[in-house]
Amino acid sequence: MADIQKLIRHIHFINEHHKAFGTLIYLGNEAERYIEGKLAAHKLPVNQFRILRGLLMIHPEGMPVYKLREFLIDQKSDVSRLVNKLVLRGLVKRTKNADNKSITNVVLTKKGIELVNEINPRMPELFAPMMCLTLEEVKQLNQVFERILDSFSVAQTEAAAGTETVGSA
Repeated sequence: MADIQKLIRHIHFINEHHKAFGTLIYLGNEAERYIEGKLAAHKLPVNQFRILRGLLMIHPEGMPVYKLREFLIDQKSDVSRLVNKLVLRGLVKRTKNADNKSITNVVLTKKGIELVNEINPRMPELFAPMMCLTLEEVKQLNQVFERILDSFSVAQTEAAAGTETVGSA
């Protein structure tokens, strides 16, 4: 069994909560690298793939560039840059919005549809590391993740209001 302390040698965890938080960050990075590896044969970074999959869900409709961020986990990503790279590869194209010519929509091309349809059947491979857990364990893990997300939301609201309660649970 993996020992997170051995994997993250440069951090001395001060308690189990710190260790869990470090593990969460480490696993997020590992998951991202794992998915990148699975998509490497297609020379497709994860965020570009997420945009393509999102556009396939609404195909044949397009979506304004500024709304594509909704498909991304990393909300800080430069969506325009991602779209530029997808346009250069011929996977998406820009079109003018029919209702508002000042808005540029992004739509999948035939090549983009073909690529997503080629990758989609392999999606279960992306979740393979989770298969070591039972369905009940996965449900429990998801509940824990939701509690952590709620806690982040509360902490951010308190920080914005200047009423932080560090350590409250």
